[in-house]
Amino acid sequence: MFEEWLAGYLKWEKPKVAELMRNKTVFYFLISWSLFEERLFGKNAQKNIFKRVAEDLVKNENFSREKINEAAKHFHERYQDKHFKKNLMHRDKDEDFDSILTKGFQEIIPWEAMYFLIYVVYRYRNNIFHGNKGTDSWDNYRLEIYYCVEVMKTSLELAPRA
Repeated sequence: MFEEWLAGYLKWEKPKVAELMRNKTVFYFLISWSLFEERLFGKNAQKNIFKRVAEDLVKNENFSREKINEAAKHFHERYQDKHFKKNLMHRDKDEDFDSILTKGFQEIIPWEAMYFLIYVVYRYRNNIFHGNKGTDSWDNYRLEIYYCVEVMKTSLELAPRA
């Protein structure tokens, strides 16, 4: 079984592996990311088009700031902390992201909020799949990963269908 192999590979006790497998949050993230990247970025999420994608999403007549406010507020508050921001960004830098963080939350206009969230989701994707947030720490980020999934679901609902 996969769980037995994983326990041996990670040198974890079986109950710890069982708990990881019961936590569907990362699984939901994986599925959502695949759909999100394909639909919004043509299978290749690149930072240079995040602004255009954010602008397009907020132009949708079904867009409502309320749909993203909870996640945007959470992440805006979280990344005021330099340690959390450094952990998110790793070595990445983004002037627009930094500029949005310097604003008061109420000053952030809709496309900026969407851009900020897309960027956060992208960084979580990189950190999960490139090891900065390894399997042993996923549970520590359950709420953040949940918000990322909610952002991707909202974005997919707003994105035009091909």
